[in-house]
Amino acid sequence: MDWPIQEIARLSGTTSRTRRHYDWISTSWPGKHPNAQQFVGLGEMYVADDRFGANYGGVEGASFVRDAMKAYAERNLR
Repeated sequence: MDWPIQEIARLSGTTSRTRRHYDWISTSWPGKHPNAQQFVGLGEMYVADDRFGANYGGVEGASFVRDAMKAYAERNLR
């Protein structure tokens, strides 16, 4: 049975956008998925490095994405 991304996200207590971001990041980590520490660290990098933050509208947008990634990691990753 195929589950829509929105339903998977709802069941995991996060947004489908955050789940999609995790899946997108996973495509560039051949053969593995980032663990909680790695995913949270990546979110921290978005805020710490202006080059990455610019992709999310600056520090405010990057902080929002970082917080969503941290919440997702706490609920769904080990």
